[in-house]
Amino acid sequence: MSLPYLPPVDQLLTLDMPDLHGVRDYLGLGLGLEHIPDLIRLATDEPLRWGEDSEEPALWGPLHAWFALGQLRAEAAVEPLLTQFWHIDDDDDEWAQEEMPGVFAQIGPAAVPALAAYLTDGRHGKYASATAAEALHAMGGQYPEARAACAAALTRRLEDFENNDEGLNAFLISDLVELEAREALPLIERVFASERVDEMVRGDWEDIQIELGLKTEREHPRKPNPLSMLLPPLLRPSATDSPRPVRKDIRQWNEKVEAQKQAKALAQAQQITRREENKRRKRRKK
Repeated sequence: MSLPYLPPVDQLLTLDMPDLHGVRDYLGLGLGLEHIPDLIRLATDEPLRWGEDSEEPALWGPLHAWFALGQLRAEAAVEPLLTQFWHIDDDDDEWAQEEMPGVFAQIGPAAVPALAAYLTDGRHGKYASATAAEALHAMGGQYPEARAACAAALTRRLEDFENNDEGLNAFLISDLVELEAREALPLIERVFASERVDEMVRGDWEDIQIELGLKTEREHPRKPNPLSMLLPPLLRPSATDSPRPVRKDIRQWNEKVEAQKQAKALAQAQQITRREENKRRKRRKK
């Protein structure tokens, strides 16, 4: 750390691993708007979080700072927090992948333009892009006034489906379905017709139509997917039933844990290599 963190921000360096989805009352620690600059510095303190010499519980400080900035609705934190997304792909940062969408949703619709710009920039990694998409989906679900802008940003990235990773296309479609963005259906149909969708994520075109109420049941058997046999039997989609959708509701953020576990299992079946959470801690234990 180049500069010390002063009270009350320094309290975040003494807390244990965050509660799931930042349910702690950080404002109760005395944090206020005047502490936003120091919280941003802590939230982006990469040597503290990723350094070999970092010791618990201080290494959790940046994560606590994320949640505090969300509770403060700190618009100034939007761009700095986005600079941390590259760790999602490069360092398998599952904390950022799972928790950043909720942080951005707490900050509010002011974050939409930056998230949209990040998502439509094709230079970012697959999972970083998917996290930005999830943040837009979460934002559009919580703030009706932001729904159209969020759906439009998701649609713009999906329009580049021929260049997108098939998994990213599936994540984008899933987010649009969660927003009930029927205006995107012609594009979604084209993407499925191009066979540029990983159907293990949300199902096929018929599944999407059923979810959005355009059909009541399947008319054709689902195409067999050899990768599905890598899944435990209870998670394998049948040839006729629609796969259980992964639904995440920002208004009840704490209830998304089980849905995310299923989404991860499906991703692993597609041979997506994900290392264990916080691999740096394993190195310290050796």
